[in-house]
Amino acid sequence: MIRKKGQNMNLGRLLKQAQELGCEVRMEKLEAGGIRCSDGICLIKGKRHIFLDKRRPPKELVLQLMEYLEKVSEEPS
Repeated sequence: MIRKKGQNMNLGRLLKQAQELGCEVRMEKLEAGGIRCSDGICLIKGKRHIFLDKRRPPKELVLQLMEYLEKVSEEPS
């Protein structure tokens, strides 16, 4: 298991990579009307946004963000 300090460092690097890819990462409590929503990628006014549920454990946030960034980097420009 990754230590918390290491996770934060990895998360910081991933957030920087997301910015370089033109993505905005939002970590929020994903819930609407008491219904839990899913993490995901979407386009808002032509800009990619990655939404992550901040209630996830840090290790899961890192892994999920890595997966989304891999998808974004594989998309044609």
